[in-house]
Amino acid sequence: MSDKAAELSLQILINKSKTLQNYNIVTIEGTVDTGFEGVALEECIEIFGSEVECCRSRGRIFFNIVSNTANIDKLRKMRSVDNLYQIINAENIEFDGKDKDADLSTVKDIVNRYNFKQDILLWAERMMAYNGICFPTSEQSQKALAVNTILKEKASKKGGGGDTKVEDSESADGLKKDSEEIDIDKMKISEELPQNKDELDQYLRDNELNVLKFRATCNRVGKHSFSSMEAARDFGGQLHDNYMWLVDLKYYDLEVVLNICDKEVYIGLALTRESMHKRNITHFGPTTLRATLCYNLLRLARPQPGDLVVDPLCGGGSIPFECSLAFPYVFNICGDNHEKAVNRTLCNLTSLESVYNKPLPLDVFQWDAARLPLRSASVDIFTTDLPFGKRSGRKIDNVPLYRRVLNELTRVVRLESGRAVLMTHDRKAFTKVLSNFSQYWTNPHRIGINLGGLDAAVFVLRRTAKMI
Repeated sequence: MSDKAAELSLQILINKSKTLQNYNIVTIEGTVDTGFEGVALEECIEIFGSEVECCRSRGRIFFNIVSNTANIDKLRKMRSVDNLYQIINAENIEFDGKDKDADLSTVKDIVNRYNFKQDILLWAERMMAYNGICFPTSEQSQKALAVNTILKEKASKKGGGGDTKVEDSESADGLKKDSEEIDIDKMKISEELPQNKDELDQYLRDNELNVLKFRATCNRVGKHSFSSMEAARDFGGQLHDNYMWLVDLKYYDLEVVLNICDKEVYIGLALTRESMHKRNITHFGPTTLRATLCYNLLRLARPQPGDLVVDPLCGGGSIPFECSLAFPYVFNICGDNHEKAVNRTLCNLTSLESVYNKPLPLDVFQWDAARLPLRSASVDIFTTDLPFGKRSGRKIDNVPLYRRVLNELTRVVRLESGRAVLMTHDRKAFTKVLSNFSQYWTNPHRIGINLGGLDAAVFVLRRTAKMI
């Protein structure tokens, strides 16, 4: 990370985006697996230029961009981050720590102190192209609520009551459904509502019923007198009271995220409906890696045009697929010793090629990773997720397996220029094996990462000139 990025903080970035001269500047948050923040910042600088202002914290990167069409398109093409948010406010708040009611009142005051209107309009008009009503009147909100309730009741009847739980959750999330406040003949509205989706959308627009639907979420780290659900409930309830938005936990237009890390509090507007790691794979296995994680592993290997990249333990093919799409100037070979894994990879390959309507530079084999059918010194990069004895295999077998695999990689990778990026949860076993290969590999660095609560490590290796 650059010295410039190290000097910045989230609050500094937001303050710069809020100046009178910078109405078009927006602060973005990207979430990433803990340990890969530096890799994500590298991609950010590569995409938006060396002058981009950025910083990072645990599992997150932050950066300022001009909110024009070109930059928003670039933002959507980032491959290292899981989710994106438009950050609209950050401050340090002293919570009482003992009085829950007082602390939750402080959470509500955040909504009362901060004017969301300019940021919501930026989110709607530029970031998300949302065409609904962002700031409805009380009458519009009540009428839209009645229509929304009718639609959910119909969906519940069709789906066997599947939406009943959503209604219950919404009530707990701050939406005040006082039927006495809704002076509308529901039966009449129900008869007017079109059945066809396109006609229904047009009906809602014509009658100004497409009021913004939202949900509030809280991410909390540290010791507080309240829970994350309690903070989300009161925060969302105050947003509803102030802006007349409709609460909808399932079919929402906007997710407002309240992040509380000890004393630091900041608010984000979600720019992704689902995680960006959900790509490439249609046939999943027990150890399928997320696409964003695969991309970050590959960036550590620094693929160059013409490189041959091999995943000797490919599973369902997550790494080679991401490599084929993110680095189309390299060629990929992958394989696994398990027939089901190879078939899964082939199914994913067929599905992916049909989506992109072109063949990918990738070959798949069934092989033994300790006896690769490849010439010595022929591969530029090895990238793989080593078995670690939890979801597959046994931990007791890790040391002999790692020794055999690393011995074969040492033979096959190119002398001096060859690289290997290997991930494992059994760091102790791999470190022990690697110590016996110190004359063949240099270890520039090891990255500790957190994957869903599991501590893992990524070993970045470079081949020496010594022949095996």
